[in-house]
Amino acid sequence: MNQSLLPRPRFWALAADQKRTHPTLFGEMLRFLIVYLAATVCESILLSFPLTIWILRGHAIDLTRGFSGLDSMEKQLIELLGHMPPWMEIAKLFATAAFGIAAVFYCRVFEKRKLPSMGVTARGAAPELLAGLAIGAVLFAAVPMIGSAAHGYRVTGFVGVDVKDAILLVLALIGCAVSAASMELLLRGYLAPSLGAGMPVTFAVVFSTTLSLFLTEGLSGFLPFINMLLLSLLLCVCTIKRGNLWAAFGLRTGWLFAAKFFFGFDQTEQTRLCLVPVTSVSTRDLVTGGKSGPVGSICATIVLIVALGAVFALRAKDPAPRPEPPSDGGAGTAE
Repeated sequence: MNQSLLPRPRFWALAADQKRTHPTLFGEMLRFLIVYLAATVCESILLSFPLTIWILRGHAIDLTRGFSGLDSMEKQLIELLGHMPPWMEIAKLFATAAFGIAAVFYCRVFEKRKLPSMGVTARGAAPELLAGLAIGAVLFAAVPMIGSAAHGYRVTGFVGVDVKDAILLVLALIGCAVSAASMELLLRGYLAPSLGAGMPVTFAVVFSTTLSLFLTEGLSGFLPFINMLLLSLLLCVCTIKRGNLWAAFGLRTGWLFAAKFFFGFDQTEQTRLCLVPVTSVSTRDLVTGGKSGPVGSICATIVLIVALGAVFALRAKDPAPRPEPPSDGGAGTAE
């Protein structure tokens, strides 16, 4: 990576102009940690309401039946959480709005940055968002398609949905958009430009991309780590090349919706809500990712590397203007 491949986007330069906090690595890390922890607490509070309603309405008897101590209650809770209905999965997506709200609140109140400095611009929002949505869905769809050709996945075809399922799928798409927008605002709208205000673009990209991996739950193994690194890098480079967050919003939304609710990954068989159920062949872990799912698949690695190469090849849409060279003050004109 170099400056020619990753020119500073205009909204990063705008963030540097508006920013009221001194951009040091330690300071940015400390402030980001505080924002992230505060958002995590808010997310837990938001999620506690639907979770409590679900447990009390549907499973209060199960929780008390055969209760013989704290260990028994904990085991029952863990088992119940593994069988959450689809609407609870959707509620979890909406609860992540806490991260986007926290990022915007911090930037507006403490750094005095406006939304355009976070990459949220009015110009070209809809085309960028829709294009990103389509590309994200296609990219993820390529993973089980390649895996199926390699005899790692079995695709059973479309399943019928009733009105209730259709409503849930629409809510799921909105929830995926909320989740994607929130995390992009936090990582690529707040963190990356704040780092880039006083540090080289390459360093800000690498550091913010690597840091995002520590915020991802359930990563275990080499390929899951590499694939999530590639996905995070893809999203970061996308914001730089497009000069805004809209394409990354859409790309992350399409990828997430296709994974969870189109193909039904990361859902239990009992409560799966999806359009094209996919099952994995247990003996083909390299192709399917095994317990890690597609995030640990070599197919995802191939797709993400190709996508990343394509994004790097794009011409930057809205780079920051280069500073003019200092004038020589007319030196050399005198006799």
